[in-house]
Amino acid sequence: MMHLPSMRRGQRGLSLIELGVVLLIMGILGIIVWRWVAATREPMNRTAIMGQLAQAQAAVEGFVLAKHRLPCAASSTTATKTAATPARRPCCCHGVPWV
Repeated sequence: MMHLPSMRRGQRGLSLIELGVVLLIMGILGIIVWRWVAATREPMNRTAIMGQLAQAQAAVEGFVLAKHRLPCAASSTTATKTAATPARRPCCCHGVPWV
């Protein structure tokens, strides 16, 4: 009668299949936890974004009430223009459409 060497002394450690199953289960649990954390953080981000949008809307409305026109879009986003050097292109928005 022939016995395998690992069976004679008792099994030590995990086989590759058992290790793979354990890693698969841990990966599935990790994905579930990651989605749960992301789902709980989303409402917090949404309220912050809504607050920023409300502030931007109030700023635009204040500009319209003060200047009686909509603000012009920036010609560039590099912020190289200063108050001493006005933009060369004329403002494209001369009035408020609902007035």
